[in-house]
Amino acid sequence: TSQSEMGMAPSQITPLYAPSERPDEPITAGIAMGEGPGPEVLGMRPTPVEKYSDTLAKLLPYDESGEIAILYQDFIARGL
Repeated sequence: TSQSEMGMAPSQITPLYAPSERPDEPITAGIAMGEGPGPEVLGMRPTPVEKYSDTLAKLLPYDESGEIAILYQDFIARGL
């Protein structure tokens, strides 16, 4: 089934060095930093982020130097 049969117009590919199609929109629009609206405008709930200590806990069985254990204890103490 072709795109035209499905009622969809073929997408237009913007060349890499073409002038901006949104010159008044900050380059940081849509991300969680800088000027412009952040990801909240998409109406999506933020993805839960795993705590650093949880990630380090998964690495503890492979910690031959003891450095991960030190970092793990530090992050636990900080509540991270």
